[in-house]
Amino acid sequence: MAQKVIKSVMLLVLLSQAISLVFANWFFPIQTVQIISDLTPLTNLTVHCKSKNNDLGEHVIVPPDSYTFSFKNTMIGSTLFFCSFQWPGDNNLHWYNIYDAKRDGRCNNHCCWFVQTEGPCLGTDNGTHCFYRKDYCYPWNQ
Repeated sequence: MAQKVIKSVMLLVLLSQAISLVFANWFFPIQTVQIISDLTPLTNLTVHCKSKNNDLGEHVIVPPDSYTFSFKNTMIGSTLFFCSFQWPGDNNLHWYNIYDAKRDGRCNNHCCWFVQTEGPCLGTDNGTHCFYRKDYCYPWNQ
């Protein structure tokens, strides 16, 4: 009798864990941000991204490569990642809010950003590739 109770409790615990994982992934899916250097001529791009709680460190994007990071949005949808950008030949430090939960719901869990000298452009993702769209280009933050 005691073994049946123990097995039942263990089954309930495992079932509740599985349900909570499915529930969490359904309501709070993993978000991915991909940053692509679209500088001309092809130039290395140094990127340093942070959120309130995470410093992702400095990364150098060598064309045609990209830098990608993933995370889970907060329960209240307030996640914000900002990045600084530098490249040879420009002494300025540029920055942009590369992911803003309030703005980037249109990304469908994968935001593609093409970085140009004038600012970043939000691309379109078809599930396997990112495509440049010039109608979603933004100036650098000041």
